[in-house]
Amino acid sequence: MSTATGVPDLLRRFTATTYSFGAVYGAAVITFETNDQVLLSAFRTRAEQLAGLLVSSQKPWHWKVVRDFDVSQDDGEIFLLGGQSLSTIFMGTGTVVAIDWTQGELLGFVAANISDPQLLDAIIAIGKQHHLKYECEPCSIATQPDIM
Repeated sequence: MSTATGVPDLLRRFTATTYSFGAVYGAAVITFETNDQVLLSAFRTRAEQLAGLLVSSQKPWHWKVVRDFDVSQDDGEIFLLGGQSLSTIFMGTGTVVAIDWTQGELLGFVAANISDPQLLDAIIAIGKQHHLKYECEPCSIATQPDIM
């Protein structure tokens, strides 16, 4: 990162993700890759909770999260942008996570000073938001009694 501009070197973020694990919850298969062993442990600990929110269909999911150890950020504002097929989490200027609901993929670049619980809580929040908006809404409309 150039300290003069505060802009991360985006090409450096495409690095090997040497830590990985796979999990099966029901009929859903989730693979997770990262370059941060501590983050891998945090995801493994909360994998069932994350799977319950993110995996709404029986398709396999692939998550890849890269920790940029050279980038830190001072601003911690979190923006969640959600849509039916794509959702994005922005946490300051150094962290972005994109979730492709159609393809079953999550790709994230995380600043060094973003805590694992903070990142996981943001992913859970966007998962809940997506589930309520795009999966439960039609169900609640269909189950309402007819009013005459």
